[in-house]
Amino acid sequence: MYTKPMGAYPLISIWLIVEDANGYRQIITLGRSGLRTSEWTRRAAPINKRLVQPLKIVSIQISEPGFGPSGTAGSILIDDVFAVKDGADVVIESFENPNIWTVIPTSSVDSDSLSLSPSAAVSGSFGVVFEFGKEANHGVRGIYLPEYGSALRVIASDSFLSSTGLSVGNYSLVEISGVLVIVHIVDSVIYFPTLDPLGKGFLITDLNALISHLSSVNPRTRKTPNEIFLQLSELGETKELAKELTTLTGTSGEVAEKQTMLAEVQNDPLISAGWKALTLVSIMISLFMTTMGYLVYVVFLSDRARSEMGSLRSLGLSRIQTVGLVALEHSVIVAMGIGIGTWTGFQMTKLMVDSVTISENGGAVLPPPILTTDWAVLGIVAALFTLVFLVSVTLLGKYLFSMNLGTLARMEE
Repeated sequence: MYTKPMGAYPLISIWLIVEDANGYRQIITLGRSGLRTSEWTRRAAPINKRLVQPLKIVSIQISEPGFGPSGTAGSILIDDVFAVKDGADVVIESFENPNIWTVIPTSSVDSDSLSLSPSAAVSGSFGVVFEFGKEANHGVRGIYLPEYGSALRVIASDSFLSSTGLSVGNYSLVEISGVLVIVHIVDSVIYFPTLDPLGKGFLITDLNALISHLSSVNPRTRKTPNEIFLQLSELGETKELAKELTTLTGTSGEVAEKQTMLAEVQNDPLISAGWKALTLVSIMISLFMTTMGYLVYVVFLSDRARSEMGSLRSLGLSRIQTVGLVALEHSVIVAMGIGIGTWTGFQMTKLMVDSVTISENGGAVLPPPILTTDWAVLGIVAALFTLVFLVSVTLLGKYLFSMNLGTLARMEE
């Protein structure tokens, strides 16, 4: 590689990060004596023979001792990254395309920049002009080839967005394993399996993209997944795989198979003989109490309603109009009762579930339970109560018209 510093930087070293066919990344140091001359310098170094061909360039970095914003600011010209084959230089990167390389982020303020210029060319039309500030990212500054784009695409939890003040679509600079990474928030989520949204929240991203961004700055980054989710089509295949994984992981890991866990919950005697029976009993009691309350209301109302309906009939209301008026009155009462009762039931269910869904540590269960309503059972209950309502209105109508108006008038006198 050819370099030309625009000043003397005696403590700065140039590194070339390469990746072999197996994904292993290594630092190739192109001289340790610093950048002391303002002339074009041909820099070359032997490649470790253990690297599996073919190799590809990951990043070009400058390293300088120090911590924090204590580096030397300046600029350097770079051109023609080459490989030596049979004693001849073969150029593998001539920096003719301005949209391939990007700057390693060092701070929220753009202190480093990358541009192409004819004055920076050793051969061809263009070369790189890299201007750098005092800030560093994991101790280095430089340029790299973004395999997954210059920004890491992430999904943020709502709690993360709330604590940081960011929103979907924003870009931000975050530190992951000591490396600064630019992230692009593409969506939001409330919960994600095994992650706690409480506190500052979390980010979700592709593991390969994350490792690529981290190792472009720090090649020694080794991030491996500690949780794997597998989705299989056949239930028998799932159980067999769960047994094999349990054998492989031994005591160092834990295998959770969803179908088996759900079957254990459904076969739990406390649930099958307790909660289910309690649910059925509570539904029957609710239906009985609602029916009895409505019937008692109808019985006590019948005498007063009979007098009122007689007065309305004497004013000229027909039998159908009178029955419609009675049905409307009772429909409004029933609708209000069902509405208030349903809302009260949902609130009581939420209070009961929240009081028993507590983890072994005394904290809230994550993710929280999702309340579902068995509308089929409620539909049957509603149909039975509707039948009671129709029968009651019919009997009440017959009772209201069982006495003629003359008799009703003499009774009122």
